Amino acid sequence: MFEQFFSNSAIVQEISHHYSYISPEYHAAWLSGGAREATKQPPIRLDEKATAQLVGDSRLRRRERIDRQTFNLFLSWFDVLVHSPTSHEELEKMDLAAAYNKLKTEMTGLRGGEALGEGWAWSQGQSVFRMIVSGYDAGYYTYVL
Repeated sequence: MFEQFFSNSAIVQEISHHYSYISPEYHAAWLSGGAREATKQPPIRLDEKATAQLVGDSRLRRRERIDRQTFNLFLSWFDVLVHSPTSHEELEKMDLAAAYNKLKTEMTGLRGGEALGEGWAWSQGQSVFRMIVSGYDAGYYTYVL
């Protein structure tokens, strides 16, 4: 919840405060940390450019988190897909690479070799599906159910 405040540049600018302004002791620490007496003390608050960069970075991190969640959702759907055939024979007939790539494209919008005419079985992404040995937790299937 707290990170939501940092997606608003006005809030980031308002709460920013350079430590050298807190007290004379902090100012002295700032000077002894490599700043010279002749060096102008930095502004007390972040400027608009720095604030915009911080807010943009937090939006990028949020986007990356959403992308990771979407990919995990795709992996959980794939896991359900390969564990839902009605028989062992049906599973043996399943083209796992094609199923993996079709579902990935459908759920994430990421296209691969199929866009270049290599067919749906162009990659064996299912062979490096690590969630089976790591990452299983209570939230893994939350959206699937």
